[in-house]
Amino acid sequence: MKTVSVKGLDDIIKRLDGMVSDEIIDSGVAKTAALIQGQAKLLAPVDTGDLRRSIKLNIAEGHTAEVYTNSDHAIFNEYGTGTKGDKEVAHTTKESWVYKGTDGKYHTSHGMMPRPFMRPAAEEGARQAAEIFSRIIKEGEDK
Repeated sequence: MKTVSVKGLDDIIKRLDGMVSDEIIDSGVAKTAALIQGQAKLLAPVDTGDLRRSIKLNIAEGHTAEVYTNSDHAIFNEYGTGTKGDKEVAHTTKESWVYKGTDGKYHTSHGMMPRPFMRPAAEEGARQAAEIFSRIIKEGEDK
């Protein structure tokens, strides 16, 4: 799946680096990423629940975290398909196509509108990141 960055989070981390402990920064990153993961799960379209269950969180070193999915159909939901898909990414220009479903039958698709869940979740994380970091710093000062 395409990488989506949380705009502004790098700036917050750079400003805090050296002013507060690495623990505080890592806590802010983890809480922001957990919020993004939760939002993505809430927004993910549900049929069997596979997509929602596939949304994972990985806390990495260097004040970073990843919220990701390894679901094969995540990208089709996020960006849509065919001529109905998000115009910012490449899609087929075919009006329709035929595929064999898991039921063994052939089906015709005319494309699918995007049902974004990861990008809106990342945007929500960006909106709340400064408040999350502010709360964690205040909690650290109160100790």
